[in-house]
Amino acid sequence: MKNTVVHIAALYGKDEWVNQVIEKAPFLLAAKNNNDDTALHLSARAGHISTLNKLLAAILSNVKNQYFEKPKEALNEILVMNKQGNHFFHEALLNDHKDVITKILDFLELEIEGDFKACHLARGGVRLLST
Repeated sequence: MKNTVVHIAALYGKDEWVNQVIEKAPFLLAAKNNNDDTALHLSARAGHISTLNKLLAAILSNVKNQYFEKPKEALNEILVMNKQGNHFFHEALLNDHKDVITKILDFLELEIEGDFKACHLARGGVRLLST
């Protein structure tokens, strides 16, 4: 699949377009392009913090409802790898958007089901933590 409207919105930081997708076609939030990038990958790669926050909020809301009793599956929905094996965190780091990582970590001050922290940044990579 080529880029969807949400991929393009993420790439160019079009928050209003993202809001429209969330409202009218939330299934597109999980869509992957030919490189297996989600909108999170493109937004992080481009350094669009506000767009990334909107996408994360919508995805986390959907994930918490869908995977209420399955925290590992929930994390798999959030930390999708593209064909290069990169999560959206990696894309931000590889493109020198360290400020994005700080903002993401601030945003992700939550726990899914109380058993797993959403993510932990460690030495330039992402590591899942079990508590």
